[in-house]
Amino acid sequence: PSRQSRVVKVPEFRGQHVSETFLPALQAGVKTQVVRLTEHPAPVDGLVVRQDPSAGKRVKRDSTVFLIVRHPEHQRP
Repeated sequence: PSRQSRVVKVPEFRGQHVSETFLPALQAGVKTQVVRLTEHPAPVDGLVVRQDPSAGKRVKRDSTVFLIVRHPEHQRP
């Protein structure tokens, strides 16, 4: 049986919508945590503008990658 590596490479998440990051994160062996930049976000999929650690970094499997996400401001009627 093949053993999974204990060290994995962080994928590039910048420029993706949050909903697009789940599968690549799962496949890479990392967890994600969203950090919202918008105080009152509109109920839409936010865009990843930064991430920590950065893409290409080697981290322990199941490490958390923080996704800094910008949403459009929620417009109140």
